[in-house]
Amino acid sequence: MLKLILFVISLLGLNGFAQNHNYPYICKGQAPELFRSKKPLELDILANFRGLNESSGVKRSLALISYKSVNNKRGYLLGELHLRGNSRLRYCKKKPIEFFFENEKVQKMLFSKLLNSPQSVKEFAVSALDEYRSHREINGLSNGSIKEGLFSKLGKKIKLVGECGAGVKALGIASDEDSKYRVLAEHALYGILDTLDSYTYKTRLLKINYRDLNGNLLYKEYGFIRERLNSLARRCRFKEKPINSVTENPSAWFRVEFFNRIVSSHDFKRGHNHKTLYDQDYYYMIPYDFDLTWIGLNPYAYSLIKDELPSSFTLENELYLTRRLLNERELEVSHSIHFLSKREEIIKNIQQIPFSEKERRIFLEWLNLQFRVFSDFIAEFIKKKPSEFSLIRKKLIDHLEKQ
Repeated sequence: MLKLILFVISLLGLNGFAQNHNYPYICKGQAPELFRSKKPLELDILANFRGLNESSGVKRSLALISYKSVNNKRGYLLGELHLRGNSRLRYCKKKPIEFFFENEKVQKMLFSKLLNSPQSVKEFAVSALDEYRSHREINGLSNGSIKEGLFSKLGKKIKLVGECGAGVKALGIASDEDSKYRVLAEHALYGILDTLDSYTYKTRLLKINYRDLNGNLLYKEYGFIRERLNSLARRCRFKEKPINSVTENPSAWFRVEFFNRIVSSHDFKRGHNHKTLYDQDYYYMIPYDFDLTWIGLNPYAYSLIKDELPSSFTLENELYLTRRLLNERELEVSHSIHFLSKREEIIKNIQQIPFSEKERRIFLEWLNLQFRVFSDFIAEFIKKKPSEFSLIRKKLIDHLEKQ
């Protein structure tokens, strides 16, 4: 009987596996240029940050982004910063922002006026903002996407995730070190999921110099840009709107839980912290927003899960929730094998994140415990069902090779 099953599987080939919802959904389409490097991108942003960060009613500001592009040439972008967000907007001392691009033709026209003037980077940026201010007084914002360069194919705006600031008790951020760690950890968590080559967001780490409208430095911090949903949809061959009547993919909610459990995030439920994309037959949920992950011992995150834990918090008990997700189905086994196969790559990527030594130790301690949960689960499964494990592993290898 087993030989017959294996023979049928071998005849099915890619079509059989591609429609098998028990195996990882692989998405290997090319991301926009901005997200193809793991190296931190250095940005200078000029805007009215004092007004945006204070409770003064300022919700938007003219802005200029300056960055080093190919061959260390400096690129410039004009646009407008807007406040955004929910809990971070309410509690953070440094408010979450998004940058709306000015129309590319307008930008080129304004910058061309300044190209031949011998100015420093700071003087050039301030002059460009002055030209832009005069233009906007007459024409307003003509929002548009960028067609060329590092910021091309990102849509009409980008979300910048920055540090929250020290002393934000509601979100468990006591110090500047906590604030820095939280944003680096969230970027690292997106990176862990991206390693699985599935339908999750890509991010790019930033080193940001925040400046006022006169170019004076206010503070330097880390942040990241998260890929837009339409970009993810393009590279994973999804649609942002349903083509016809569709139902939920049979394994879609499992993946939401699986991805969130991998990164120890508990701030999710149906309708909260996930987006929806579609193919011809199904819809899929794309998880995001991992700022309240437990890693780093976040008191707010603990409040979300304390009633579900077998006793008071420890890293081991928190991972009890991961183990509870894993049943002995083909779905859980195949995804666990795939996750474990990425261990070296994930750890190598974490080593590149600019954590302090203490932060890296905390992060890797959690990560190794997470791997241990999955390793123990697979070891138990092999002991109970060795033949079934071998079959699932073979099918997984074939599935991944044919993507």
